[in-house]
Amino acid sequence: MRLLLVELERHFPLLTKLKQPLAETFGFEVEVAREIYAPAYGAFNAARSQWDGENLLRQLSSAFQHAPYSAVLAFFPYDLYAKGYRRAFGIAENNGKVAVVAYHYLDPALHGNPDEELFLRRLVKKSVHEIGHVIGLPHCTRPYCVMNFARTLLFLDRKQAAFCSKCRFLLGAQRPAESVD
Repeated sequence: MRLLLVELERHFPLLTKLKQPLAETFGFEVEVAREIYAPAYGAFNAARSQWDGENLLRQLSSAFQHAPYSAVLAFFPYDLYAKGYRRAFGIAENNGKVAVVAYHYLDPALHGNPDEELFLRRLVKKSVHEIGHVIGLPHCTRPYCVMNFARTLLFLDRKQAAFCSKCRFLLGAQRPAESVD
């Protein structure tokens, strides 16, 4: 299986550092797109000063529907929202092809703590989580599982970047993987 990592709006230097952890977690061949994709501004909600994550997903799904990849994971530098949520750190097509990680609020520098290692850990967790949804996994109730819903950065930082045994079973992992049980 092949995974394409896509930069939205602007260059994201940490993207290449995500290739190895994602390849190891899923056993995918991981590539970085050569071009930066610019979504249509129709996805921007001026009243909320945020981007509509579902609209963005539709655009990306249309743009990459014929791309020769099993999954496309896009990295977006701005604030997203989704129906029923004030803010979304990421959004994905369940059992689909496309997911987005909105990394603006994941960056500790925004909160006065420039820590690239923490930023990278958050990005890996959100990336694995969103790809999990693309593959078809639901949210998990186990607090340390990567598929647990992280409504705040505290919840995101608390969980592991690994699937629990139940989610690994649902994923149908063929090779041994680290568990958080």
